[in-house]
This record gives sequence, structure tokens and C-alpha cells, in this order.
Amino acid sequence: MSYFIFKQYNIVFFMVAEVVIIISIVIAISLYQQLIRPLTYLKQGVNAIKDQDFNVKFLPTGKGEVDELVDVYNKMIDALREERRTQQEQHFFLEKLIQTSPTGIIILDYDGALKQVNPKAKAKLDAHPDVFEQLTAIQTGSSKILKIDGLHTYKIQKSRFMDMGFERV
Repeated sequence: MSYFIFKQYNIVFFMVAEVVIIISIVIAISLYQQLIRPLTYLKQGVNAIKDQDFNVKFLPTGKGEVDELVDVYNKMIDALREERRTQQEQHFFLEKLIQTSPTGIIILDYDGALKQVNPKAKAKLDAHPDVFEQLTAIQTGSSKILKIDGLHTYKIQKSRFMDMGFERV
């Protein structure tokens, strides 16, 4: 079409027009890719966070704004991974402490269902099952002295704590 428009003037105008069109297309494609790349990185980062995959990190691209975004994302992922590691270490420490405690420990979930019992508490519950019913009956934050069979005296206490983001009793 350009040929017919510029035919009457000169073939040079035609060639210049074609070169300008090709350069415009190349620039448009380049600008499009520069605009889409950060969005692609953002989408990949969001998907990694949704999947709780804190191992996905991005490499710098050489573009200032994109590299700034990549740097912020990588720092955030490092912080999330460190927080998850710390939380898991604390959880495993708590688990070991509960299992080896000489005190009987019974852990309930938020709905009051039995979640965990350490060996000492299990032995007492097997010998005296009514202790569990009395424990669930007392108010959180209070304690009570129980006398069982006239021979055994127990102090039971009900408290709350947070574990892995969930409240336990």
C-alpha cells in the first residue's frame, strides 16, 4: 500500500517508509516485552507464595525497576523462609519438651477435642479416666486440686497457648 502512495514521488520515500514501519514494530515489541516481564515476575511470585514455596527466587534482569522489584521479592521470600524455619524449630522444641516432661500434659484444640497427650498424662488417664472430664470442666486460666480414690491428689491447670498459629488449651 505504501508503494502505491509513494510510487509517484520516489522509490527512496517508499524504502524509508518501510524501514520506519519495521523499526516501529521492533520498538513496539520491545516495549511490550519490557512492560510484560515485571507482570510475569509478579504472577510467578504470587503463585509461589500461594503454594507456600519460599524457595523460588528471581535473578536480576538488568532493568532498574524490575531489579528493584526482584530485590524486594527476594528479601521478602528470605524473611518468610526464616520465619517458617524459626516457627518449625520452636514447634519441634515444644513437642520434645511435652513428650519428655515429668508433668502430665494434655493438649486440646480450639473446639476442646483431644489433640495430644504426653506419656505421663496418658498413664494417669488410663488409670483414672474421670480426670479428663474434670479437666475439661474447669475454666481456662484456672486450676483445681483433685483427690482420686482418697490416695491420689492432683493439681490440674487449664491454660492457653499458641502453636503454629493455632490456639491450644
